[in-house]
Amino acid sequence: MDRDAATPRAGRRVVMLVDNAVEGDSRVQKAARSAADAGWDVTLLGCAHVDAERRWRLGDAEVRVLPLDAPRPAPPGASGSPGGVAGLRRRLVARGGLPLRAARLARRPVEHAQVRYWRARLGDRAWRRLEPGLWGYERLAGPVVDAVRPDLIHAHDFRMLGVAARAVERARAQGRDVKLVWDAHEWLPGARPRRDNARWLPAHLGYVREYVGHADAVVTVSDTLADLLVRDHDLPQRPTVVLNAPVATAEPAAVPTPVGGSVVLAAPVGGSVVGAGPVAAAVDAGGAPDLRARCGLAADTPLLVYSGAMAPQRGVDTVVEALPRLPGVHLALVVGDPAAGYVRQVVARAARHGVDDRVHVLPYVPHRQLVAFLAAADVGLIPLHHWPNHEIALITKFFEYAHARLPIVVSDVRTMADTVRATGQGEVFRARDAADLARAVRAVLADPGRYRAVYDRPDSPLPGWTWEAQAERLDALYRRLLTPRPPPPPDVPSGPVPLASPRRPPQDRRNLAEVAVSGRPRPRHPAEVAPGRRLTGLLVAVQGLAGCPAAWSVGRLCGCGARCSMPVGPVLDARCSVPVGPVPVGPLLGARCSVPVGPVLGARRWTGHTRWWTHPARRHLSPPNAAHPGGTPWVSPARFHTHGVPPTAGPDLGVCAAHRNFPHFRHWPRRS
Repeated sequence: MDRDAATPRAGRRVVMLVDNAVEGDSRVQKAARSAADAGWDVTLLGCAHVDAERRWRLGDAEVRVLPLDAPRPAPPGASGSPGGVAGLRRRLVARGGLPLRAARLARRPVEHAQVRYWRARLGDRAWRRLEPGLWGYERLAGPVVDAVRPDLIHAHDFRMLGVAARAVERARAQGRDVKLVWDAHEWLPGARPRRDNARWLPAHLGYVREYVGHADAVVTVSDTLADLLVRDHDLPQRPTVVLNAPVATAEPAAVPTPVGGSVVLAAPVGGSVVGAGPVAAAVDAGGAPDLRARCGLAADTPLLVYSGAMAPQRGVDTVVEALPRLPGVHLALVVGDPAAGYVRQVVARAARHGVDDRVHVLPYVPHRQLVAFLAAADVGLIPLHHWPNHEIALITKFFEYAHARLPIVVSDVRTMADTVRATGQGEVFRARDAADLARAVRAVLADPGRYRAVYDRPDSPLPGWTWEAQAERLDALYRRLLTPRPPPPPDVPSGPVPLASPRRPPQDRRNLAEVAVSGRPRPRHPAEVAPGRRLTGLLVAVQGLAGCPAAWSVGRLCGCGARCSMPVGPVLDARCSVPVGPVPVGPLLGARCSVPVGPVLGARRWTGHTRWWTHPARRHLSPPNAAHPGGTPWVSPARFHTHGVPPTAGPDLGVCAAHRNFPHFRHWPRRS
């Protein structure tokens, strides 16, 4: 993309945030580099457990990896103390087996009790107690983001959403308009907890719910996930879908030069784990490295490849168990850290099955070389277990295998299995079934040309599965957010009062500055109630009109617009003599309101009761007043429902003492 000084890109700073060391995250790297190539001034900030800060250039983008706090050293003598908690934990983890499992099971009731207690007290803010480590990202990245003074913050994945939201609040408090884009890489409710405790998932779910309302736009990786995000967070606009597609043209990539660290160049050896450290980016002189040469295999040797992160739910164990049923077939594992503990467990399992000489562990290569690197294999493997996130995803390696023109053997996780069946680019097997996986591999190896031909047909899916196509969507989103909008016309429309924001705030959206000072969020003004809920807002307003200041107009209270301008005091004050029972609302409150006053204010004796529901995070106390010295409950108007009505209007109704607070609600007894 050409730079154009006349576009909103010129001189506009974009900060991208991610909770890893950047080097193994191809989506983040592609997003930063393509945005910089389009003319944005991009700084990519990663947070990881590294020895010191690392910096390098990724195209025109600046990359900085900030070191997370290292674990605090134990006090002298503590490590050797047989009764110390830390020493006991280390011994249990080192020993593993039944004692470790028993200790974890014994800990679960305590963790569940902690979740229930803190969620009852703090609602979505309970993550501050359940997962306080999230503050580490704020302490580390927050000051750096403030120093860069960005125009737009792009938060990748869920951990950096809160960091970005708080940075935006600080910038707006200083008078700078900063936009926030949240890039949802996965569906968090369907994620497998990354730590073995019951606090992890509830804490992170509350964390996302607290801050998602601050995003000006949401980006995600698939259409299915976009629909889930709209459903879960009541998003006003459908997220922009940016697929995890690879770069169409491979090119040599510069090896990053970290500050305070080193890049390890490692050559793999078949049947063993080689390389140390999280990065191993060996680049051949001729461009992309040769996969078969790294494995020491001839061109006619059948070779399966698995590329990406390794974890038990990824199903690599199933592949190892299938190898004895596939004589002469080799397996290449392209992973971020060949020395990781789980990788060693997989190699040990291969040795127990007698196939360790056919398993080759290789480090990552630069993402722009990965497609050419994988193309030397015969089959690409995706052996995922059934997990909610796996069912809805089209993962990065799926597109990488496709652009390498590899037949794909995938487990029967819904979205990818359906895609493979529809395109004919591979075979599907039952998850965790080694025999069925071996059957699918044999079918592909028997006629690989039939599966590869899909990529060369006129209706090939590859043209739409490129990062270049996705980068255009991301650039268009940035331009839309940062393009100045013309000011509204000076004439006030006679229709409904518009929302204070173009998007409806979700239930847990807060003014962070006020929460930090007062401990509770500012109540929303009735004019901020969505148009579809004005009648509910009217009921709320009318209920507390007794004693309201006469200067408050119905238009301000119920959001009915400029036509409703009569002061409420002389009309509905409990001390006035207007007979509100038989009079319809229309003549009193404006022609747009046609509901009779009788059912609202209860001129007759009705049988019924009043009930309401509100999110725990919105149950607050209004300031003390004369009628209620201890304060009265404040309930969101948008959640008020009437089943029957109160018996009278007037003295039984009360209003908060604060001028801008909403009327409170009293639970009337059931009468007949």
